[in-house]
Amino acid sequence: MKKTFNHFALMVVAAMIVLSACQKDSEITPSNQSNNSHRSSTTTCGEATTVALIAGQHINVGTVTVTNDETNLYVTYNTTGGWKLTELHLFAGACNQVPVTKQGNPIPGQFPYSANPASLTSYTFTIPLANLENCFCVASHAVVRSSSGGTETAWGQGQRFVQKGNWAMKFNACKQECVVDEGCVEDVSTFFGRDASAWPVSSVTVGGYTYSQAEGTDIYNNQFSSSTYAFSYIALIELSGTVPANAPIRQHINVVNAWLATIGKVSATNQQNAPANVQSSIDAIYDFVNNRFCNE
Repeated sequence: MKKTFNHFALMVVAAMIVLSACQKDSEITPSNQSNNSHRSSTTTCGEATTVALIAGQHINVGTVTVTNDETNLYVTYNTTGGWKLTELHLFAGACNQVPVTKQGNPIPGQFPYSANPASLTSYTFTIPLANLENCFCVASHAVVRSSSGGTETAWGQGQRFVQKGNWAMKFNACKQECVVDEGCVEDVSTFFGRDASAWPVSSVTVGGYTYSQAEGTDIYNNQFSSSTYAFSYIALIELSGTVPANAPIRQHINVVNAWLATIGKVSATNQQNAPANVQSSIDAIYDFVNNRFCNE
């Protein structure tokens, strides 16, 4: 059953004190529980775009792979079969911006990215995503050397720039959506309650204040306000140690921590009720805690 923080009467507080000894260790209960149970676990940014690296019009000498994270595009040339990369030119952007001659043939020497990798089998260009539209053209040119010493021009396989003559190619790729793995949270009984294990660290920081296990346990056993519930949720997340700094829930944690920093160190005797905007973040953290158990 949900507990509401917004209005406290003396009789309610007294009743909660009596009932606190019977509180279950398996759940931390908030105010205004929502029904959001979505959980995300993907760590990759969509699917990579991979094409063959074709030399001399018909020799498959490796691959060109396009991937991205949240900030950058990565275009990686890989060779196989004894072939080595000796010269690279790359264009990634709007198709109508590829440097070409009047006849439509590409001009690799004018491509914005180039390298002389000195006989490597792999090379990656890094390009800021902010420079690109959602979908774009990639023209990946290379000069490759065989194990016997001969050289060939190579292109990432795709659509030819012109239908006759020059066989240079380009292909399409799109930015991939990045979904952050938000981690998981240990059951509350792991760190709080009668049978709690020792904390994995000597203390935890919540709202800018440092708390020992004894202090945290005392707060957990005397949860009668927004501040004490908020402490318990955030402490549980931090002690679980799996929620990354870029997880979306961190935005709510930051809001609550900022509020907690203004009310002084939380304790059984220093308990405060949160304003509406902070309470909504506390409720969001509750949903996260109770829908992302590590043992599920």
